[in-house]
Amino acid sequence: MKKHVFRMAYDATDFYLSTLPDTREAHDRLADRLVHLMEAGGADAIAARIRDHADHSGTAFTGTLTSSLGAAAR
Repeated sequence: MKKHVFRMAYDATDFYLSTLPDTREAHDRLADRLVHLMEAGGADAIAARIRDHADHSGTAFTGTLTSSLGAAAR
């Protein structure tokens, strides 16, 4: 999953998916953070936020398209 998707579900300022070089320590820290996120219900939170974002984007697109078509018809 992409970094920003996890960010959408986890609002702690100190949480991020590291871009450190590929080291054993970096992989272990990443795995620990992902396990913590999933055990805390992160998968459900991620899915809910993705759905909300998709619904909002779809509504915004429809509104923009309707406005554009309405302005073009005038």
